[in-house]
Amino acid sequence: MDRYVGRYQLAPTFILSITRQESHLYVQATGQPKFEMFAEGEKDFFLKDVDAQITFATGDQGKATELTLHQNGANLTARRIE
Repeated sequence: MDRYVGRYQLAPTFILSITRQESHLYVQATGQPKFEMFAEGEKDFFLKDVDAQITFATGDQGKATELTLHQNGANLTARRIE
């Protein structure tokens, strides 16, 4: 069973949902399949199925407040909405 870790808004109708299933993290964009994320560091992840990386930014409490999607030469920042 998937458990939401957070949802991040890239555009008004484009959300990246991060979920955890056992010890695995996944990302799923609106209208797209779910892909497993693999850790490169404490806040840096990569995808094997898609040429993309994700970096999380944290606030004072250590909780992720936004993420940056690195894909196709672009760096898109999404703020956490839940």
